[in-house]
Amino acid sequence: MDKDGKFYTKPPLEAWSLLNAEDEDHGRMRRNISHAFSAKALEEQQDMLQGYIDLLVKRLKERSGQVVDLVNWYNFTTFDIIG
Repeated sequence: MDKDGKFYTKPPLEAWSLLNAEDEDHGRMRRNISHAFSAKALEEQQDMLQGYIDLLVKRLKERSGQVVDLVNWYNFTTFDIIG
């Protein structure tokens, strides 16, 4: 099935992403990054991820009883993890 053109329009400068690429390109892109999402790779990252989650919980506990914007805190955490 082809992708619906209303939602998957041609990007500027034809810089297709994994989400909107045609089938052949999509498969190639997935193969190129698949090793990063293997069970072994994810297991190797577990300590780093747990460290950032622990830090998030620690910072939120420090603000116990205060109003906090969890969207911002989740954004901070995901930024740290992705970075």
